[in-house]
Amino acid sequence: MLSFIPLSFVHLCNVTAAQKLQATTFPFVAFVALQPPRASAFMGTSSRTSSSPSLTILSRHQGPATPTSAPTSARSLTDHITHQLLPRVIPFLETLRLSAAARARDRALREEQDAAFRESARRDREKEAHRIEEARRTAELEKAAMERQRAADETRARISDARDRWRRECRHRLIPLEEPLNVDPIRITIRLPDGQRLVRLIARTSTVTSLYCLVDAHFIPTDGTGEEIGTTATESNLRELVHSSGQPAEVWWGFSLFTAYPRKSIPWQPVIRLAEVGLGNGGQIVAEIASKEGEKTDQDEEGYDTEKSE
Repeated sequence: MLSFIPLSFVHLCNVTAAQKLQATTFPFVAFVALQPPRASAFMGTSSRTSSSPSLTILSRHQGPATPTSAPTSARSLTDHITHQLLPRVIPFLETLRLSAAARARDRALREEQDAAFRESARRDREKEAHRIEEARRTAELEKAAMERQRAADETRARISDARDRWRRECRHRLIPLEEPLNVDPIRITIRLPDGQRLVRLIARTSTVTSLYCLVDAHFIPTDGTGEEIGTTATESNLRELVHSSGQPAEVWWGFSLFTAYPRKSIPWQPVIRLAEVGLGNGGQIVAEIASKEGEKTDQDEEGYDTEKSE
């Protein structure tokens, strides 16, 4: 930036400034601009370029116009500015402008980098918070799964203990006794899951429960003494025991019964006599092991294992 200061303005602003400009005659015009600081004889170029620029008096013009000269006339000042001042100050002022622009670019770049760093830090915090939340949810799910598994194990153990106790204490009282031939018994042939055949003469008034107990006793024998311990061996009590387990009847028993031919399921129901399921005159029965989901193993209609089950 190039400035000129008229004498009247200097006197109005500050007498000391007028003295600094060495204004002694009216009219007076001085041109000032930012210039590199003057270096002493002992200072190198690096020291000069690293210093701040200073406001420097470039020229002074004073005195009234005379026949031979007019130092403060408009034409003289214009010519002085065009041919002397501007060529002198423009290179340095351009250097200052470029330096300021470079500093502005550096500042903008630093601000952009700082903003990018803050955004990256924010995303990292969000990722960490998300990871912690996911770990917390995973831990809660695993804990809930473990609790469900423990509850299921406890339930299975309780059901198994109750079933084993029933087998030791009560089952033998519900197994039908083999009837002599002179009392008109019915003949029941049962193919067990292990391939053995059980033939039994039992009373016509026997129930489906007694048939299931007979198979259960041969399929899963116990070493119990047969003594009751506070439990009455009735089909009603057995119904309550099966119902309280929350399992299908075939899962509780561990097997299902079918007529051999025609193949027909004999579902367990308490207090149902054999005649009510078509076995009033006896018959052939197939016992099939049931899975945990209540599914039976693959067997053909005659009660023999298929190739898939081998």
